[in-house]
Amino acid sequence: MKLHPDFQKFNADSPEAFRIYELIEGRLPLLIHCGDARYDYSAPHRIKKINENFPKLQLLAAHLGGYQQWDEAEKTLAGLDNVRFDVSSSLAFLTPEKAARIVRKYGIENCFFGSDFPMWSHEDELMRFLQLGFTEEENQKILATNFKEFLGL
Repeated sequence: MKLHPDFQKFNADSPEAFRIYELIEGRLPLLIHCGDARYDYSAPHRIKKINENFPKLQLLAAHLGGYQQWDEAEKTLAGLDNVRFDVSSSLAFLTPEKAARIVRKYGIENCFFGSDFPMWSHEDELMRFLQLGFTEEENQKILATNFKEFLGL
């Protein structure tokens, strides 16, 4: 399931949203847009609250957990259980060094590429990803292996 609180205009940690999480916890993974600086609907602190209240929810935080709020996301979300991160649609706005540092802080094993459809050219997104300087094995994990394991495939 994918939710986009900023477009749908609801707080990701609202009681109404919690009802959805109750229904899908342990059943479906949740991909959630995170961190648009124009709004507070999906701020990293809200994603942390979801994780704290739903420890069995497979939560996938898009845009490295905080589109345009990467510093807050890195401080707030690193080390949380059951939270994974998609790197797509973020790399055009971060230096390769900063993006790679955030991915390493979250853990290579907790990051995916492309689960949240890249908004821009697929080729450009992939090129930016490959310029982050990860090893071939790390790239393979982020591009495929981690997501397969996440879904139990």
